[in-house]
Formats: sequence, structure tokens, C-alpha cells
Amino acid sequence: MSELINFSNEYFVLSLYSLIIGLLLYFIAHVSSYFKPFITVWRDYWLVLIILCALPLVFSVIPYSNPDFSVFDVAQLQFTVSDSQYIRPVLYNPYHLTTDSHLSLSNISSLLWLSLYLLGLLYTLSRLVIQIKLIHSIISHSEKIGEKKETLSRANYDLLNRLQKHNNINIVLSPLAISPFVYQWRKKYLVMSQSLFKGKNFSQQQIDLIIEHELIHVKNNDQLLVMISHFVACALWFNPFVKFFQKNMNWAIEAHCDSEVLIQKPHLRKIYAQTMLKILRQSATTTSNHMVAAFSIKTHGSLTMRITNIMKPLHPEVKLKPKMKKLWAAAISAGLLMFITQPQSFASPDATKQALINPVKQAKVSSAYGAKNEFHTFHKGIDLSASIDTPIVSSGDGVVRVSTDLLENRKNYGTLIIIDHVDGFHSVYAHLNSRNVSAGDRVVAGQIIGYVGETGKATGPHLHLELLKDNKHVNPSDYIKF
Repeated sequence: MSELINFSNEYFVLSLYSLIIGLLLYFIAHVSSYFKPFITVWRDYWLVLIILCALPLVFSVIPYSNPDFSVFDVAQLQFTVSDSQYIRPVLYNPYHLTTDSHLSLSNISSLLWLSLYLLGLLYTLSRLVIQIKLIHSIISHSEKIGEKKETLSRANYDLLNRLQKHNNINIVLSPLAISPFVYQWRKKYLVMSQSLFKGKNFSQQQIDLIIEHELIHVKNNDQLLVMISHFVACALWFNPFVKFFQKNMNWAIEAHCDSEVLIQKPHLRKIYAQTMLKILRQSATTTSNHMVAAFSIKTHGSLTMRITNIMKPLHPEVKLKPKMKKLWAAAISAGLLMFITQPQSFASPDATKQALINPVKQAKVSSAYGAKNEFHTFHKGIDLSASIDTPIVSSGDGVVRVSTDLLENRKNYGTLIIIDHVDGFHSVYAHLNSRNVSAGDRVVAGQIIGYVGETGKATGPHLHLELLKDNKHVNPSDYIKF
């Protein structure tokens, strides 16, 4: 349970981090597009923004690395070194679940968010799967070029057959009135409507422009990027900025293909725009929803922007390839910065000191660190007086090193728990009445590990707490507020 709580807490924080990063990138995108309008038609720019939004959640699923839990030297306790042979060393096991977890309001909130996230992920993935199945259905009900040899003109048959072999792609013709699109999973497909080649709906020049547009998609592997962006959008369904970036990336992909087609044929801009509008009118009645539709833009605003860009391109003289290295260098730098500054990524040397809490808040200090009494010439811990069976919680996150009712031939500590923390810290809990954890359990700060007792050498019910740093006793009051 504690592992689930830890993961849900981290996922909740990193989800918020993803939203914050998305908001920041959203403003950067708007400012950048104002000063550099060509960015709006730069596919890789929007792809980088999507990746940066996804990085925080990538951090959360990276396997947790052992934060150097140092092994506790039991010889440092107030019993002889020879007794350490009776304490069996326990290997750290991050998957070992404890039987009792501390469920604070923040933990409950994190668990609820994780549950909500998983439901949202299941919903968005199911919609995507339905969409992919629809594409496969369109392809499976389409006919191959060879099957349409009799209905195609000789010129179109030879053209399609040649392009199919040269580009290593399967060209199929659908009976549906759909917009042409490219799809790739295990094989590459170019799907076009049979109506393109019937009668005089489209001139040969228009057909050539349509096919050239789709082949540019194939050349640039646009279909793969769109597919990947859909899966990322599913994983980040809660982040509206990812949807915004994805929409702009899809528009940039189409705008880039338009520019590539017309760069050598600027005199055909009007014909190209008319062809796009004709395709849209023809496919307007179909309910087919496919992933990469070359001439299909759903919103009126996007359609207007695209026609405007066809007739008057945004800074066509700007060469994007020389800028690619700078873009990805900036992306890598931003990713490293995000990793370094991500919440709870790296702990400072004093993080453990700040994180330790009082194991028995309602108790009173009955014997301070360093006190001299009939039992000790120097008290190596702090005694916290409390009634029998008062809950004792772990002072910090860590791994239970020792959990025993009796050390062999030694009775002074009674029922004992030792927890290894990060940065060489260890906490010792003695004279317990009962224990809630076993050796090897991973615990979180505030989790109940046992109950106050008077086992061992004790004059009354209390918790004897010791704190060690690098196997040397330190004053718990320097690290815990009592």
C-alpha cells in the first residue's frame, strides 16, 4: 500500500507540473508566433512542445532508484558488538508492501486523482482504438489497384502502380466519399476515394496535386508523428495545452505539405485551393473519421487559415532545416532543466533533517539526549513518556532494517524497530509494546509502525528514540521538533 501511496503522490505532483509546463509553453508559443509567424507552420516546433509537456509523466514512470539507504551498524547501539550476529541483514525490496499505511488527506487526494486519471486514460484510449478500427475497416473494404484495372484509365493505372512500387506503399481505392489519407501501422497505405477517378470530377492535374500532397506525407513520416501525438494526447488527456499543441501540429503538417507541393508550382495555387475545397465538399457527408486526412480540416477557422497560407504563404523564404539543430538543442536543454527542477527529484543534504517528524506527538520528553542516570553514563537517545499502546509513527521515509521482540540474550531495548533513511540517517525505536512492520518493509513518514510499551529495561511506558547519522549518534532534538 505504501508503494501505491508514494507513486500516487509523485504522479499527482508531476501531473500539476505538466500543467504548469504546458501553461508556460502556451504563452511562449503565442509570443513566439507573434514575432516569428513562420513558427505556426513548423511541424517540429509543435512536436517539441508536446514532448516537453509529456516529460514530467515520463519522469514518474522511470523506475525508482534506491536512494542509497545505508546499512545500519547495530554495534552502535547500547549493547555489545557480539549481539549483532543475531540481527539478520535485510535486503532493500522496493516492492515489499507494508500492512499499515498512513492515509492523510493529501494521500487520499492523490489516490483519488490516480483513479480518475486511469479512468480518463481508459476512456480516451478506447476512443482512439475505435478510431483506429474504423480506419482498418475503411482499408479492408477498399480495393487494390490491380482490382480496379478495368475502371481506371491507362494513365492513372500506370501512375498509381509506379508510385506504389517506387514508394513502397499500398495504394487502395475506397468506395466511400472520403478525403485521401495516409495511414501506417505495420504497412503503409495511401487510401483514396474511387470517385476521384470517375467521370470528370477532377482533372488529371488536380489528381496529380492530390497524390503529390499525400506522397509528401509518406516522405516526412507524418502519419507516424500524428499517431504518436494521439497516444501522447491520451496519456495527457487532462492537459488542455497538449490538445492545443496537437491541433497546431496537425495544421502545420498540412500547411508544410501544401508549401512543398506549390514551391515548384506557384502558378497552381488557385487550382490547388479549388481542389482542396472540392474534396471537402465531396467528403462532407461521410462519417468516416481518419487520422491523417490530407485535405480535411474540420474547423472553419483552420480551413480559412490554410487557404490563406496556400494563396499567400507565411514567410516561404525561411529555411527551417538550418534551424532544426537549434530547436532540438533548446528542447534537450529545457528537458534537462525540467528534470533537475522537477518536484521531489533531488534531495538536498539537509532534506532528511527537515523531513523527520515527532514519532509520538502527544508524548512528553522524560529524559533528554546526553542525560546521566542509573542506566547510562550518557543517554544516547530521547525518552518520550506516553501511555501504553499510544501509536508510534515513522519519523521519515525509509526501509525497516530490524524489527524484533527480543535481541538474543539482551533485554535492555525490549521490542525494537530500526529504520534506515536516506543520507546515512537511522532511527531506533525501543521498549515497544507491539510492532506493525517487519524487516524489509518500506515505510513513509507518519506511518504507524508500532505502539508504546515498557518492554526491556524500562521504569514505565515510554518510547526510547535514538537517531544516528553515518552510524554515529546525534541529538534527535537537532532534527525533530518535540
